[in-house]
Amino acid sequence: MRLDLLDEESIADAAATAEDVTLLVNNAGSATHARLLADDLDKVRQDLETHLFGTLRVIRAFAPRLASNGGGAIVNVLSVLSWVATPQGSMPLSLS
Repeated sequence: MRLDLLDEESIADAAATAEDVTLLVNNAGSATHARLLADDLDKVRQDLETHLFGTLRVIRAFAPRLASNGGGAIVNVLSVLSWVATPQGSMPLSLS
């Protein structure tokens, strides 16, 4: 089943197709490495759309289906970069 968390229609189609779902696993990500204070806001938006709003869209679409099936679980898988700072993944204080 195809699901693009940036595409409302594919999310709705997947939620409608998965009639017997009891487990939703969110495991999508992007890595633009955009610096919040210095880089292009479109890169920052891409990360936020993917990690925050995309995941939220999927949860909102599937939550009613999970409830109608008597409950279930939602698992959000995070990258190791969500809890480990690396020189490549951290945001320098410099604006340049």
